[in-house]
Amino acid sequence: MTTKTIPNDRLRAEILKILSGYRQRLQEIPKIYILSPRINDVQLETDAAILKLDELWFGLDYGILSINLAYAILLVKLVFGTEINIVTRDPAKEEEVKDKEYAQTAYNLLDFLDEIGCRIFVKSSLHSTLILSNDLALAGSFDLSKPVYDRKEIGISLNDPNDIKILEKHALESIASSTPYGYTAHAAHTGSSIIAKATRGWLYEMIAEHYFPKASLSKRDSSNIFLTEHIGTKSVYLDSMVKEVASDIDTFYIKAILQALMDGEDRSIERNFRFLSTLLGYEGQMEIEEVMNFLEAKLAREHVPKIPLRILSMPEYSKNP
Repeated sequence: MTTKTIPNDRLRAEILKILSGYRQRLQEIPKIYILSPRINDVQLETDAAILKLDELWFGLDYGILSINLAYAILLVKLVFGTEINIVTRDPAKEEEVKDKEYAQTAYNLLDFLDEIGCRIFVKSSLHSTLILSNDLALAGSFDLSKPVYDRKEIGISLNDPNDIKILEKHALESIASSTPYGYTAHAAHTGSSIIAKATRGWLYEMIAEHYFPKASLSKRDSSNIFLTEHIGTKSVYLDSMVKEVASDIDTFYIKAILQALMDGEDRSIERNFRFLSTLLGYEGQMEIEEVMNFLEAKLAREHVPKIPLRILSMPEYSKNP
C-alpha cells in the first residue's frame, strides 16, 4: 500500500492511469468518481513512469501516448463498462459566471459526457478534487480546467483499501447532496419504469446489460464483448477502437443498439422488443425502420455534442498510420 506525492508535471499521467482502466480489469463492476470544482477537456498523457509500471498494457494494449479527457472517459466506459460519476460546480454560477468562455466549453463537455452515459451532478460548495477508481485515488488542490491545471499544483496518490473506502464514502455523500445534471443521472435514479428521454450512452448500456441476461461474465468482460461484436472490428487495441468510434459517434451508438435488438432468432428478438417496450414504451412492429424512428424520437439530443478526438498513439505500436 503506497501514498505518493504527485508533482504538477505528472498529474496528467496519473489521471490517465486511472482513466485508462488500468487495474480496473481486476474489478467485477468498475466505477470511477471524478470530483472537480472546474472541468474542461484537458489533455492527458502517458509518461515514462507509467510505461515502466506496465509497458505491455500502456504501450501495447492501450497504445495511447496522449488523449483528451472526453475520449479517455468514453473509452473506459465502452471497454470496461465503467460507471462514471462526475461532480462539479455549475459553470454559469458563482465566480465562474465572469468566465463566459469557460462556461461555454464546460457545458459542451458536460453535455457530451452526459450523452455518452456519465452520471453528472452539480454542487456549488465543491472545493477540492478527487479522482477515484475501485483501487486507485488521486486527490489534491488541482482541478480539471486548463488555467488551474497548468499551475504549480500537486496531488496525492494512494491505493490503500481502507483509504479508498473512506474516499468512496465521501464521493457518495457529495453525490447525495448534489443536483443531477442532464438526462443520464435522472434516468439512473428515476422511479418510473419508462424513460421519457434517453441519452445514447445510457441506452447503449441498458441494451448491453440486456444482451447478457444470464451470462457468468463480469460487467467489464461482457462490455468488451458487446463492443467488439457491434463496432464491427476485431482490433484488441484500444487506440484503434476509440478512433473508429470517434469517426462517427452518432452512427456507432445507433448501429450497435439496432444490431443488438434485431440480431438473433425470432424468440430472442421478441424478448428484445418486450424489453424495449418496458424500458421506453415502444408499441410498434418489429421492423428496423420503425424502431430506428422511435429511438431517434426518444433520444435526448439530436446529435452527440461536438468534441474532436485528440489522440496520439504510441509511435512504435501505432495501428493507424
